[in-house]
Amino acid sequence: SGRVEEARAALERAQALDPFAARPWFLYSRVLLEAGEEEAGLAAHQRFQALDRVAQEVRTLEGKLLFRPAQGAVHRRIVELHVSAGDVGRVRGALRRWEALNPDGVAARVVALEAWTALGREAEASAAAGALAAVVPGCGKPNAHPLGLSSPPPSPPRPPGRRPLASVCLPPLTGAPTRAEGIPRTAPEVPRGPC
Repeated sequence: SGRVEEARAALERAQALDPFAARPWFLYSRVLLEAGEEEAGLAAHQRFQALDRVAQEVRTLEGKLLFRPAQGAVHRRIVELHVSAGDVGRVRGALRRWEALNPDGVAARVVALEAWTALGREAEASAAAGALAAVVPGCGKPNAHPLGLSSPPPSPPRPPGRRPLASVCLPPLTGAPTRAEGIPRTAPEVPRGPC
């Protein structure tokens, strides 16, 4: 029992250093199950499985970026995976790498706004909205359109349930979710106000 408590304390320290590393969660689940804490052990094992899936997919995607670094869809998916895990530090790093490839790009800024909003990070979401407005003149102003049109142009056809990245004029944030529930692989259709 003393060794179980020592192992538990060591694993809790490891989790404090990197709460999004999968391996400590696996070991922690084993220690909890060994100590007879079945519910907590199963929950820790589920967290391990989720983090391990994220880590595996991120490694695969990062491999794709080695040869063709300017793949927006791959960068977007990496951000989505880190958001689904709730990993603010890795979201920040993934967004920085993407934005560095295209400093005036809109897609990374839209995804940044979505990510920070999903994570409930109001300050970062506000900064992302400001960065988006800086590259899309008129964005955020009532009834303004970035192309100077009186109404938005017709949308091109797209797969059902997928919102285009180019929906850049977003309504002002009125509040952010209190917890991250993760961004699905395909973002649901979300009504947006006119630019």
